[in-house]
Amino acid sequence: TSGPWFLESEGPGIVDLQYVSHVERMAASVAYWKGDTLRGGRWKHIDAWFEAFEQRPSYSASRSDWYTHANDIPPQYGNGVDDGSKEQQTIRRALDGGDAAWRLPLPPLSSSDAPSDKLQPGWGAFEQDAPYEAAYHVLENLENVARFAARGAGKEGGWSFMRPDRARLADPYAKPAEGVVLEKVQEALLVIGACLVGDCDTSVDVSS
Repeated sequence: TSGPWFLESEGPGIVDLQYVSHVERMAASVAYWKGDTLRGGRWKHIDAWFEAFEQRPSYSASRSDWYTHANDIPPQYGNGVDDGSKEQQTIRRALDGGDAAWRLPLPPLSSSDAPSDKLQPGWGAFEQDAPYEAAYHVLENLENVARFAARGAGKEGGWSFMRPDRARLADPYAKPAEGVVLEKVQEALLVIGACLVGDCDTSVDVSS
């Protein structure tokens, strides 16, 4: 068509809406498991299609990140197969928390070299407000978020035992750690919230 959409229209149609979430997950999966990319110039119409979606606040507010995509598919369909290339290993380590996009202070998107940022364009318009939104939602739900995060040090409930279709950390029967561990998790979340809005207090010790 003359525009970015599957059909001649001023906005996305039923075909675009049907496919966009699937292609979004494909883009994340081929990068994570194969070290390849769908975006970046090889297929200009796919680039234009995503860019058109990213101009729409409704899409940007509902799209997911590649870490989530890469890790929520295996419990449903099974793990992908690493191709073992240097590119694939670099991208996987980055998306799993190994690059600067996972560490505070966050690098500006416009100048970030972190694969997690470079491979997932379209977030720049929300960069200024995003830290405040994240801090608000974490701190508004501090008790529940802390208990959820403390489940990794608590007791599993058997939700995923012999069930590869179920994510271990989504176990509804898991018991979160209590006591000092839970207190430290809450302290850590408070520090993260402060850092997100630019008021880090590095004197707080949450390591013990």
